[in-house]
Amino acid sequence: MDKASLLSDAIAYIQELEERLRGGAPARAEAGPSVEVKAMQDEVVLRVSTPLDAHPISGPLSAMRDSQLSVVASSMAVADDTVTHTLVVRSAGPERLTAEAVLAAISRGVMMSATPSP
Repeated sequence: MDKASLLSDAIAYIQELEERLRGGAPARAEAGPSVEVKAMQDEVVLRVSTPLDAHPISGPLSAMRDSQLSVVASSMAVADDTVTHTLVVRSAGPERLTAEAVLAAISRGVMMSATPSP
C-alpha cells in the first residue's frame, strides 16, 4: 500500500471518529478533535489535537498538575496494538523528584498498577 493510500485511509478514519464524537455529544461538537495535515517532501505530518478532558491521559496529567508537577517534554509511539506516551516531568519546587513521587501523584488521578523503573 502506498503512502497516499495510507494517508487517505488515516484521514477517513479520523473523520469517522470525529463524526462519532459529534453524534455522541452534539452540544460539545466544538470540543472534538482537530486534525491538521501537512505534506513535507517524502513525509506527511498528521497532528491530532483533542481537549484534555476528553483524552485518556487527562487523569494522570490533572493529578500531576495538582501536585505541582509539569510536563516539559512528551512523545507518543505506536507499536502493534499499543500506544505509549512518554513524559518528562519536573517539579515546581526545589526538592529532588523521584519515580515514587510521580507514581504517588498520578495514582491520585487514576487507578493503576505500576512500579518505577530503575
